[in-house]
Amino acid sequence: MIKYINADATKIDVDVLGHQCNTKGVMGAGIAKTIKQLYPDVYKKYRFYCMDNTGLLGTTQLVKSKEGKYIANIFGQDDYRGRGLKTNYKALRKALEELQYKMIELNLKTLAIPYQIGCGLGGGDWEIVDQIINDIFGESSITCYICKFEV
Repeated sequence: MIKYINADATKIDVDVLGHQCNTKGVMGAGIAKTIKQLYPDVYKKYRFYCMDNTGLLGTTQLVKSKEGKYIANIFGQDDYRGRGLKTNYKALRKALEELQYKMIELNLKTLAIPYQIGCGLGGGDWEIVDQIINDIFGESSITCYICKFEV
C-alpha cells in the first residue's frame, strides 16, 4: 500500500527508512547526508560495504541502526558526480524489489522514502520512479509512505 504524506521521512515512526544512494560510499548531500548525520554507525557500515563489494547497483543494503531503526541503502545509481541522469531505473526497480523481499522476510511492515526519490540529485523523472514504486508497493502488505517534506 502507498500513502503520500507531508512529513520528513527521517522523523516518522516506521520500521525502515529508505533512500537512494550511490555505489561509491559517499553520502554528501540530500537525505543521504542527513542519514549520515543521524546514524553515523549506518554510514560506516555503508562505506565499508561499498569498499568491500562490487556489483552493488540494483541491490539494497538493509542496516539496523543502534537506535533500532532499519536504514535501506537503495543502490539505484552508480556515481554521484556531475549533472544529469544518474538514476538507473532498472537498478532502482531491482533494488526496491529486493528491499520488499527483505522486509517481508524480517516481518517489517512500514517504509518511509522521500518524495521524488532518485529525482533530485539523481536526475530521474518522478513519473517513472513513482510508477516503479507503485508497481512494487501498490498492492503490497508493506505500507510505503512517500514523504514530501516542506519547510
